[in-house]
Amino acid sequence: MKSHSWLTPLVVLLAIIGIGFALTSHTTVIVNGQPLDGVEKALAGFAGPLLAVLFVVVGVVLGTLAFIGASLIFLGIFAFFFVSLAFMVAPSLLPWVLGILALVWVMRKKDKARSRH
Repeated sequence: MKSHSWLTPLVVLLAIIGIGFALTSHTTVIVNGQPLDGVEKALAGFAGPLLAVLFVVVGVVLGTLAFIGASLIFLGIFAFFFVSLAFMVAPSLLPWVLGILALVWVMRKKDKARSRH
């Protein structure tokens, strides 16, 4: 299991910032018509920065996954283009490449049959 040693200091830092802002600010937090003070006000002040960091992390992860997906699509398009270009330039390569692919396919079939038993 990986160690998440960075997570605890981050949560503590956010708690200190949020609670410090909430306890020292002159703003009034009102929930259901009742003003909050003391611990409730501090917890409400802590929730904002915590959710902001959580949303930023989730956004970065989703953005990374989107870029990875797009790069794989572009990689496939470029690979198809350059392989097609190589076959146009040197059509004598086609039987060799098809032979290698057939050999890989047969070896893969044998490995699958062995793994079933």
